Amino acid sequence: MSMQSSSGFLGTIREQIQHDDCRATIVDYHQPVSEEWHRHEQIVLCVILKGGTLESRKKTETQAVPGKVLLYNQGEIHRNTHTQFPSKNLNLELEPTFFSRNALQSVNFDKAFVENRDIYFQLLKIYQELHLNDTYSQQSLHASLLALFAQKTQKLPTSPWLKDLEEILADRWNEFIPLEELSRNLHLHPVTISRYFPKYFGCSLGDYLRKLKVEKALFYLQHTVKSLTEIAHECGFADQSHFIRVFKAYTGFTPKAFKIL
Repeated sequence: MSMQSSSGFLGTIREQIQHDDCRATIVDYHQPVSEEWHRHEQIVLCVILKGGTLESRKKTETQAVPGKVLLYNQGEIHRNTHTQFPSKNLNLELEPTFFSRNALQSVNFDKAFVENRDIYFQLLKIYQELHLNDTYSQQSLHASLLALFAQKTQKLPTSPWLKDLEEILADRWNEFIPLEELSRNLHLHPVTISRYFPKYFGCSLGDYLRKLKVEKALFYLQHTVKSLTEIAHECGFADQSHFIRVFKAYTGFTPKAFKIL
């Protein structure tokens, strides 16, 4: 197995912000690049913004699509093949000293961390900061990363009804589902659902449903030619104005601005 050791990225760097031992970079891919096995000298957190790639590690292969968050520990061997063009990534490079300097040695880089829906939305806020790229951007990057990695990963409850609830919400993501209806479907008291939902999902029921809708809207904006009015309707927003307001609150962009980036 041939292998490269790299601290850079093979695509075209579009925007970049650096603050001490952390760096954020938007990378575009418009043509084939090396598909050799390689590793990075830093810890790298990557979110796929457009396009995608087949990501291979020692024992796994993952189809990295828009919205997918990838984490590479320092020196972790991997490669990327079958890249779709154009593709775009937001890459965060973190020196090991970033964690020790900021007392973040115990950050949990497990599967739950990278699959946490809030991680994706926080990374989109950093993506927005790269487009602003003004006097405040370096400090904003640093503060955003501290908030991101300071999150405590709690052990989730194991009650079977929580998985059933997650499946219901995933299947009916574009609907308004009253708490009373969920209670009947799960044969639970509404108080029980309300008490345990934030512990399991890290947010309120309403917040969770809004995030599901915004995630679907992100997909439609990237992969279809639907109008904002159509997307608002299909994603279950009250109207286009409501869609724009909620979308900007979670991503930092208006839908129109995000689509043309």
